Amino acid sequence: MSPAAAPRLTLIEGLIALSVLGAGLLGIAALYTQGRVAGRSAELDAQAVALATELAERMRANPAAGDGYDDARSALGYQELPCARSGARCSPEQLARYDKAKWLEAVRAALPGASASVRSDPGHSLYTVTVGWSEPGAGVGQLVLTVPR
Repeated sequence: MSPAAAPRLTLIEGLIALSVLGAGLLGIAALYTQGRVAGRSAELDAQAVALATELAERMRANPAAGDGYDDARSALGYQELPCARSGARCSPEQLARYDKAKWLEAVRAALPGASASVRSDPGHSLYTVTVGWSEPGAGVGQLVLTVPR
């Protein structure tokens, strides 16, 4: 091997080492990005579970509400409790409508592109609570919780 060839080989070896290192760094960057998306997705899942559980606890605390939490009977937006302002006792259904309205506000504030619904089964023995949201870069998330009455 001539003395002039030795520097060329060292340069080629250096370029190969840099390209291997660059490929490794690109892989690490892709894993980091994927980890961030998965972390955000897990955070939104946990938030949806907490919100659905909160409504389930409100339902269990107000068993006399009947179908008051069902979308067909309850308000989809904020409901004031005029009975509470006047000092009168609120009915279980009024309380259910208020609980549901406050819960919907919390869902919309906590989850991006949120949607939520509560349905009562035909036998009136179960509620189905559905919470949906959009996950940036991951599509749509949904949680369905069945709550016995």
